[in-house]
This record gives sequence, C-alpha cells and structure tokens, in this order.
Amino acid sequence: MDKTHRLFDIRPYDREFKARLLNQISCGDHWEVILDQTLFYPNSGGQPCDRGTLDGIPVQDVTEQGETILHHLTQPVPEGSSVKGVIDWNRRFDHMQQHTGQHILSQAFKRNWDTGTVGFHLGENLSTLDLDADVNEEILNQAEHHTNRVIWENRPVHSRMISSDDMDQVPWRRQPGPHDVLRVVEVENFDFAACCGTHVSRTGEIGLLKIVRKIRYKGGSRLSFLCGNRALTDYSRCRSVVENLVRQWTCGEEELIPVVERRQEDRKAEQRELARWRKECLDLEAQRLIEKARESGTEKVIAKSFSNREPGDVLDLVKRVIHRGEVVMAAGLMTDTYFLFLGRSESVDLDLRTLVDTLRLELEGRGGGSSSLIQIQGKKPDREEDFFRNLKERIESRPV
Repeated sequence: MDKTHRLFDIRPYDREFKARLLNQISCGDHWEVILDQTLFYPNSGGQPCDRGTLDGIPVQDVTEQGETILHHLTQPVPEGSSVKGVIDWNRRFDHMQQHTGQHILSQAFKRNWDTGTVGFHLGENLSTLDLDADVNEEILNQAEHHTNRVIWENRPVHSRMISSDDMDQVPWRRQPGPHDVLRVVEVENFDFAACCGTHVSRTGEIGLLKIVRKIRYKGGSRLSFLCGNRALTDYSRCRSVVENLVRQWTCGEEELIPVVERRQEDRKAEQRELARWRKECLDLEAQRLIEKARESGTEKVIAKSFSNREPGDVLDLVKRVIHRGEVVMAAGLMTDTYFLFLGRSESVDLDLRTLVDTLRLELEGRGGGSSSLIQIQGKKPDREEDFFRNLKERIESRPV
C-alpha cells in the first residue's frame, strides 16, 4: 500500500491541510480513504486517533497498516485533485497535554525511585499509567509535585528522528528495541523516550497534572491522572461538590470532614436505636398474636395477612412467634409480588417441605426452605381468607 507522509510528526500545531487522494476502499459499513499526507494521528502507542473532517465528511476513526494511514469515513470523498482535511483541534491539544504529561510523570518515577512504566493508555476522560512497583501515597505526592515543577519550568519539548547508529548516544528512560530509524521525544534535560505520539512544544502548555486514583495492578500500580483542561474541569467539579456540601451542612470548608464524621456517628447511633426499637416492637407484636390466638382458640395455627411491611420484618415476626410456643404460623404479604412465610415451632412434629409443591402450584410461584420454615413467592390468592382457611385445615388435619 502507498506510504502516507505523517504531517503530525513535524507540524503538530497545524489544524488544516491539503492532500492528494490516492485511493478509497469500500469496506461494508465504511470507507477507508488513503491520502499522500495527513495531519490525522492514527490509533497508536496508547494514544487515540484524531478526529475531524475530510472535505466536510466526518472522520470516525484513523488506523495504520504498515506505513499507510487509513481514514475511516461513512462515505467516500469527492474525486478530485486535492482533499481538504480539518482536525478537531480541542481533541488534538488535549491529547498533546495528556501524552507529554505522561512522559514527565514516568520520568519522575524513574529518576527518583527507579520505577519503570510498563503501560500507558490515553482515555477519553481519564488516562492511566502502569508502573512496575506498588507505590505508596507519599511517593505519589512527591512524583506529582516533581512532575508539576517540570511543567511550570516551561521546558522545551523536542522531537527528532535518529538512526540506529545514534541510539546509544541517547540517555533513554526505557531502552527501545532495534530500529533502523526511531523518533525520540525529549523534554529538555529531563526525559528522552521513543515515541510516535503528538506532544506540546513546551511543558508549560500542559498547565497541571493531577493523579486522581491509584490501584494495585499486576504486582505494580495503575495510576489514573488528568492534565491541562481535564484537570481544571475536574477541579471545578470538585469545587462544586464542596460548595454544595458546605451549604447543606452550613459549615466552613475546614469543618466539613469533622461535621460529616460526626453525622455518620450520629446516624450509626440512630440506626442502633431504631434496631432496638424494631426488635422490641416485633417481640411485642409476636406476643400479642399468640395471646389473641389463645383467646380465640386458634393458637395451634396462626394465619395473618400483612400489607405495607418489609418482607424481612414479616419473616422476623414469624420467627419470633414460632419461638414462643407450640405453634405454626402462616403470614402473607403483598408488595410488588406476593410472599407467603410458613414456620413452625421446634416442638411441632411437621415437615413443612411436604407442603412446598402444592403451595407453589396454588400461588404460581417459586420457593422452598427447611422442615421448619419455608417461603413462597408468587401470585396473591384471589380469596386470601379462603386460602388461609384451607391451609389451616390441611395443617391441623396432620398429626402435630
């Protein structure tokens, strides 16, 4: 295939270009357009491709095959002597900020702690850097400060092609493999790396680098970081969150963490108190159900329908009832679906599992359980009162 001249290597700040159409190939759902030269950077080296237009047609993807760069479009460009390309400059400059920032951050780790970079991905919203060591928070902070000092020194960033004969003259951060010709990107007097990506011309254009997350990854560390406008956008978002919390809690920023911690402790205490009251209320309700059943002479089998309750509460109530005497309790609860809880006291000689198949058929549902407690979830009986009466008769007709 035809070789594409890579304008982005030498003119990364250009936004428009003219090129000659060499070929365009229909590939089913898209066309692959080949030009004699291009400003469009392809997906390569952890950096995503540029976007933009060719003769006004959106470029959806850019890939490379050998020395040929393929521009993916939804339709062919008009045949003619030249094609006008326009790149999405905001995307290009964002990628330049992130990629050069990564070079400086990688060298900060290498120079200070001999920690190597083993992976890099420039994402749409967040970039990641993989290190060959598990670094702690103190090292992260020092590396971040070192990186930003280099950024603010506004050092020149150079790129040039070198031959294999000159490779040994370069103090590489990471020794590259054998190449006939190699592109080296230098952050002046700080970092030297083999790289084909697009970069800023001076480090000050990066503005700021912020590490926002660190996880252990494959025996080392994976860092997530933001540079330039991404870091500013993230800071603005964080400021908005802090200001909203300050208004909600009516306190100063410096008081925010202690106030939230106190509120968390208060909430835990409230939850403990609510749990205690819930237990006491369920115990009292269970006792009243048993007493009422005794008064009516139905203490052998208790059946009750519930609404506006949580399934967990009704299940706990059944457990409390059957632990208080020699009794079987059936409880129905209608929520988004129908629940039937059926439990028996330990002293009652009845295997509730023998009722499961019939109950699943009647309720058109599913469920099961143990010999002393079962749960069925399905369709509410059309006449729940008749359903409970029949269930009680079946239980009472068995030896208990």
